[in-house]
Amino acid sequence: KTGTVEFAFGGIGTNKYFPLPTITKKNKDYVAGGSSTGSAVAVSNNLVPISIGTDTAGSVRIPAAWNNIVGFKPSYGEISTKGVVPLSKTYDTVGIFSKSVRDVQLSYNILVKKNYEYKNIKTNNVKALVVKDFIMEELSANNQEIYNKVLNNFSANRININFQYFPEFREANNFILKEGSIVNYDAWQYWNKKIEGKYPILDPNVFRRINLGMKITYERRLKIEKKIKNLKNSIYKKIFETDVIMLPTVSIEPPQVEFVENPNNYNMINNKILSNTRIANIFDMCAITLPIMKQKENWLSLSILAKTGMDEKLLRIAEKCESILN
Repeated sequence: KTGTVEFAFGGIGTNKYFPLPTITKKNKDYVAGGSSTGSAVAVSNNLVPISIGTDTAGSVRIPAAWNNIVGFKPSYGEISTKGVVPLSKTYDTVGIFSKSVRDVQLSYNILVKKNYEYKNIKTNNVKALVVKDFIMEELSANNQEIYNKVLNNFSANRININFQYFPEFREANNFILKEGSIVNYDAWQYWNKKIEGKYPILDPNVFRRINLGMKITYERRLKIEKKIKNLKNSIYKKIFETDVIMLPTVSIEPPQVEFVENPNNYNMINNKILSNTRIANIFDMCAITLPIMKQKENWLSLSILAKTGMDEKLLRIAEKCESILN
């Protein structure tokens, strides 16, 4: 069994009453990412070659990046969520952790009951749009230089790289910050009666986030959905003739456990990393994160996103990119 953030509702990977595994470096404990914390750490530490988790706003890709492994979020509905305790039925997906894209491909075939062959893709047939703003702007100059070297290497291997601004990503996050999230709405609708009278035994960070849903009316939910749909239409027009979008997975390294024990720090970091990854969920894309370097403490990771339903092609492209990175 692997541990998770309570209700799978948090990107950092902490749980007040049921301690989760951490990343230890330089004799200090750092968070391992969430919500599928234990699943990522189990793969990272060679306990298992493959594990599964859920991804509603980045809960597979964040811990995958911080643990320097591969994390895959399929298109919504591709892998059955039967038996999964829901957080948001609007966005919940079942994702896969491993140390190689090939292992993800094999696992995906089993979970979707398909027999994709994942034939080798020619790099000169791959059209990639690199997100020029958003997370890239938030990285340090040194980390931006590392990413640019990766992109130059892709170009040298005949991947067709072009750059594009996506202001829709930041606009969506700003709108959610102002109006609220459908995830909060869904979580409150599902959990509020089940947790009534049990607030003292809940993780306070998780309870605060569930409680936000109480303030979101059904009318406001419709307003949020309409805004996201309009932004999605704008994005899909930009990527109509593109195979994949590329961008960093997260903009910051894992913080120390001690730092996020402060609720204000927790909220700041949690909002930051989820805003990096939730775009794949709210805009209905499949996504995979690949480590840029194999060093144990590396957290720099490349996310590759594709339009919904393009999972098989995304996994073929990811395997090619992985071979170039290695």
